[in-house]
Amino acid sequence: MRRSDGDIDARTMERSVRVFTVAFGEQADSTTLTAIAKASRASSYDARDPALVDKVMTSVISNF
Repeated sequence: MRRSDGDIDARTMERSVRVFTVAFGEQADSTTLTAIAKASRASSYDARDPALVDKVMTSVISNF
């Protein structure tokens, strides 16, 4: 559902798609990724450290 300001707001939707975001690389915009995830009632993960990718992906998958 879209609010009048154009932002996505899944809180009022009975059936919505949750968008789990993952930050990769040094230039990842964590603030934006977190906002996207939060708006869709999901979580954002930080995998900017390549050593954490496996752990982060396991966390993402565990949400299903």
